[in-house]
Amino acid sequence: MNLKAKAGAVALVFGAAAGVAAAAQSCATDEPSVVAQQITSRAQLIGGPGALGEVGDYLLANEQIRLIIQGEGYSRGFGLYGGSLIDADLQRPEQTSDGSGGLGHDNFSELFPGLFLKAMKPAANGIETVANEDGSASVKVRGSAADFVFLAQRINDVLLDSSRLIFQNEYRLYPGKRYVEITTTITNGGTSIVQFPADAVNSLIGDAELEFPVGDVILFGAGNHVFAEGAGFDMRFTLERLYKTPVALPKLPGLITPFLATKGDGVSYGFMSGITDPELSITRRTGFTEAEAATDDLLIPFLASAFTGAFYGAAPKELRPGQAFAFKKFFIVGNGDVASIRDVVHEIREQQVGQVAGIVKERLTQAPEVDASVVVFDADGEAFNQHSADGTGQFRGNYPPGQYSYRVVAPGRFTTDPVSFTVELGKPTFLEIELDSPGVLSARVTRAEDGREMPAKCSVVGTYAALHTGQVAHEFIYDLTVGEEMRVVDLIPDTEDPMTRRWVEHIMLVNGQEKDRVRPGKYRVYCSRGMEYDVFEQDIEVKAGEITQVDAVLRRVVDTSGWASGDYHLHAQPSVDSSFALKDRVLAVAAEGVDVACSSDHNFVTDYRPYIADQNIEDFVQGMVGLEMTTLEVGHFNGFPLKYDPGPITKGAFEWSGRPPQDLFNDLRALGSRGPDQTIIQVNHPRDTILGYFNDYNFNPDTGEVEESDSILLSPEGPEFGPDKVSWNFDALELYNGKRFELLYHYRIPEVLPPPPIPDEIPPAGTVLRDENGKVAFPGGLDDWFTLLNQGRIYTAMANSDTHGMDDEPGIPRTFTPVADDRPGSVDEQDIVKAIQNQQAFLTNGPFARITVTGSGACIARKTGEGLGRTECGIGELVTATGGSVTVKVALQAAPWVKVKQMNFIANGVKVATVDGDNSTLSLVTQELTFPKDGWFMVEILGDEGMFPMALPKEVPSIQVSDALGSIGSAFGFDFAPYGNLQPSQVHQVHPYAFSNPVFVDVDGNHAFDPPGLSTQALTAARTAPRVKGVRPDLRGMPALTKLFGLFGHGH
Repeated sequence: MNLKAKAGAVALVFGAAAGVAAAAQSCATDEPSVVAQQITSRAQLIGGPGALGEVGDYLLANEQIRLIIQGEGYSRGFGLYGGSLIDADLQRPEQTSDGSGGLGHDNFSELFPGLFLKAMKPAANGIETVANEDGSASVKVRGSAADFVFLAQRINDVLLDSSRLIFQNEYRLYPGKRYVEITTTITNGGTSIVQFPADAVNSLIGDAELEFPVGDVILFGAGNHVFAEGAGFDMRFTLERLYKTPVALPKLPGLITPFLATKGDGVSYGFMSGITDPELSITRRTGFTEAEAATDDLLIPFLASAFTGAFYGAAPKELRPGQAFAFKKFFIVGNGDVASIRDVVHEIREQQVGQVAGIVKERLTQAPEVDASVVVFDADGEAFNQHSADGTGQFRGNYPPGQYSYRVVAPGRFTTDPVSFTVELGKPTFLEIELDSPGVLSARVTRAEDGREMPAKCSVVGTYAALHTGQVAHEFIYDLTVGEEMRVVDLIPDTEDPMTRRWVEHIMLVNGQEKDRVRPGKYRVYCSRGMEYDVFEQDIEVKAGEITQVDAVLRRVVDTSGWASGDYHLHAQPSVDSSFALKDRVLAVAAEGVDVACSSDHNFVTDYRPYIADQNIEDFVQGMVGLEMTTLEVGHFNGFPLKYDPGPITKGAFEWSGRPPQDLFNDLRALGSRGPDQTIIQVNHPRDTILGYFNDYNFNPDTGEVEESDSILLSPEGPEFGPDKVSWNFDALELYNGKRFELLYHYRIPEVLPPPPIPDEIPPAGTVLRDENGKVAFPGGLDDWFTLLNQGRIYTAMANSDTHGMDDEPGIPRTFTPVADDRPGSVDEQDIVKAIQNQQAFLTNGPFARITVTGSGACIARKTGEGLGRTECGIGELVTATGGSVTVKVALQAAPWVKVKQMNFIANGVKVATVDGDNSTLSLVTQELTFPKDGWFMVEILGDEGMFPMALPKEVPSIQVSDALGSIGSAFGFDFAPYGNLQPSQVHQVHPYAFSNPVFVDVDGNHAFDPPGLSTQALTAARTAPRVKGVRPDLRGMPALTKLFGLFGHGH
C-alpha cells in the first residue's frame, strides 16, 4: 500500500473509532437513561441462542447494554436458584422484538455468587428495582445462603454456620457503561459471632492456615471461548500444568489473572474483581506477593465443562452480630472479542492507554478478512489481548504503553509469525496486516447406486514428520493459546510408518457439494457416511489461492433393512455445554448415516425438524423431540418422544431441584407426544461420577441393592435423597455412552500395570479392583445390568453418542431397533417405542448383526407370554428350550474399515463361548448354548483396531478432576487419587464394539422367564475377593470427594 493510501486507511479506522465514541457521548448527553424493571411482556426479552429470560424476570438496561436477572424460583440455567444474571447483550436498536422472546444475540448462561459450595437463594418478594440518585439503576436481590451441591451439605455445615447470614446481591448499571457493577453483601443477622471458617475445621487441617474464599460461579456457555491473560485461550492445558505444581496453605492452586474475557459471535463477556482492600483480597490474604498477583486479581481454581470458578475475595475471620462485609465485581459486555472487554477493564481501573487500530486484508485481492483473529502478546511473549476483525476487516483497542507483538489466526491459513509493534501515550498505532490467500477444498459426495448427492463427512488427514515422534499434539500441531482449534491425532504409537503419525486437519460436513477453507499442505481425504458405507480416499495437495476438488462416490455395504438406527442422546447450541449450531447438528447426524436424530439438550426441549427441512435432508434423517433432564446430583434422564411447546423459553422443560426421581419421571412422561405409556425414560450414563444415577444412589452391583452412603461428610440430605427415593420406573439404561469404554465393565487389573504410583499389593490380572471395604472401586454399567437381568429387573440397554461437538461423532455408537418402514421420514416413532419397551435393540459403533435363535418350540413375547407363531426368535424374545439347548445364528456385517476380531456369547452375565476370526470368517456363526434352567444370553462383538479417522480417538479428556483435587488436596496433605495410576483410562482409540440386548430362554416350559437369580458362588467370591488399600489408605473419604467435584468434570 502506498503512503497516501495507508494514511487514508489510518484516518478511516481512527475516524470510525472516533465516530463511535462521539455517538456514545452524544447518547450519553441526550438524556441518558437506565431502566430497571420487572418484565411484563415477551417483547421486553433479549433473545438469542443462550437466552433464558422470561416474563417475571428483571430487565436492567442503558444505551449500551441490556441484562436480565432471573426472578424468584428455580434456575433456568445450571444453578439451583433464581436471582442470578442469565442474559446479556449489547443494545441492538435495529433488531426490535417480534414479541416471541427477543431477537438479540445473548449467548451467556449464568452468573451467581458463592461461598465455597453455598449459593444465594432469593427470599420471597426479595427482588426489587431501584432508581438511584446518581442516575444509575439497580436490581437488588435479598436472600439467604443455600446449598448449591447437596452432597456437600455436611461439609458446608462443618466449614460454616450460614444459617444466620443474610445475602444481598445488587446489580447496578450506570448510564453509558458497558458493565454492570455487582456488589454482594453478607450480613450476620444472628445474635452470635459467625466464624470463617468455623472452629471445627481446625480439627481437619491441624496447624495449617485456611482463608475462606468467596467468588462467583460463571457459566459462560460453550459458545464463548474463554481468554485469560498469560494463558490466552488455552485454559485447558494451562490449568493442567498449574495443577502439577503443588502449593502450600493458605495459598490455593489455580490461574492468577486480572480478568476473564470471551470471544464470541457478535457479543463477548468479561468478568473482573472490584476488590481494592487487601484485607478482603484472596490473593493478599493467602500470601501471594505483589510480584505474583495484584490485589484485584482473580484466582481461577477450575474451568471444567460449562463451569468456571472465580475466587477474588476472602471473608473476614469473624462476623459479629449486625456486622457485614461486601465484595464488588464487574460483569462486562463486549462486541465479540477480548479487546472490547479489555478496553472496559482499562476504563474501570483508570489506566493510561494509547490507541491501536488496524486492518486485515488478503494480500492478493486486498479484500477485507472478516474472520481474522489478531492475538496480541506482551513484551514477555505472554498472551495479552485479542481482536476480531469486523465486517470491513478493521479492529481497534486500547493498550498501556509498551512493546507488543501480534499473530493472526484466520481460516485456511497457518497462524502467522509474531510481528512487533510499540504503543505510546498520545500516539495512535496503526497495524496494516496482509495475509496469504487461503486454501480451499471443494467436495461433492454421491451415492454409487444412483449418483444422487447425499450428506457425508470428509475428513482431511495430514501426516507429521518423524522428528515429532512422542510429542503431544498441542506442542506442535495446534496452539490453543492463540485460539486454534484442537486437532486430533490417531493415537497409534509412533513408528517410522507415516500411517502411525496422522492427525485430522479439518472435517467438512457435506450436503451434496460444499466448499471450505483448509490450510495449504498435502493430505489424504477420507469421505464417509457412517458404518453402513464404505470409505472414499484420495490424496490431495491444497494450495494457497486455489480450489482443490474432490468427487467422492460411496457405496452402501451393510444391509440394515428392517431396522432403523437412532441416536437418542444428542446436544447442540441450546445446551449450555455445546456450541454446535442446530443446522450443523442435524447435518452431522445425516452425514453419519443415522436414521433418527433425537434431541436431548440439557433442560431444554429442541425440535430438529425445521432444521432438517431447511437443508432438504428429510430423506436422510428424521427428527424426534426429546429432552435430557439434567440434575446436579440425582442423575441425567432422557425422555422421548415428546411434545414441543414453542411458547416457554425452555420449550417445556421443568424444575428438577429438590424432587425425587419418580417425580421427574412422571413429568417427563407427561410431556410425551403419544401419552405417558408411550414415552421412553432412559437413564443416561448411570456410572458417570456424580452425573450417574447408580453412583448417586450407591447401587451395589454385587447384591443389586441400593445402599446408604458410607461417607461421614458426603451424604446428601433432602426429599430426593436416600435409598427409599430411588425409582425403578424407567425403560432403558444408556450403558454404551459415546467413546467412554471405561464405563462399560467394572475396572479390572490390567495385564500390564501402569507406572507408579500404584498400590503396594495388587491382585492378579483380570481381578475386579475393590476398595478396602470390598466395594467395586470403579463400577461399570454392563456388570450392573447383568445383575439386574439375573434378578428379573429388565431394562433395555441403549447406545448413544452423547455428542456435543465435531470430535464426538453422532452415531458413535447408535441403537438399532426393528421397524415396519426404515426410511428416514417414514419411521413410525411408535415402532421405536415398542421395540425399546421390549428389549429389541442392537447397540453398535460399527458391526451390525442379525441374531436368530431356535430351541424346541415356538417363540414367545416375554412380557405377555403370548406365542409369536414362529420358531426363529430374535432379540428381546423368549425362546422355548425344554431340553435346555438353543442354537444361535449370528449373521454379521461390517464395512471394510470396521475390522472385527471376536464374538462372545455371554449367558447370565458369564462369558460361555468365544469365536475368534475376522470380518469374513465371523460373517455367519452358529453357536450351541445350554441352560440348566431359565436364563438369558447376549452376543458381544469387538475388534482391536482403531477406526481413525471415521471415528476419532478419545485423545484429550476434560480437565481431570483428580488433577484439580490433587493440587488442592496437596495443600492439606491429602491425596485425591487413592489408587494412583491404577484406574480406568479416558484416553484411547475407538475400536469396533457392539452387543445385543438379551434373548430370554424358557427351560421349564411355563411360557415365562424365571430369572436365574444372583449366583451364590458369585456373591461368595465378591465377599472374599482381594481388597486393595490405596496409595494413601488413611484417606477413605477421598473417592467420595472426587465424586463430589466430579459434577464439574463431565466429559462434555
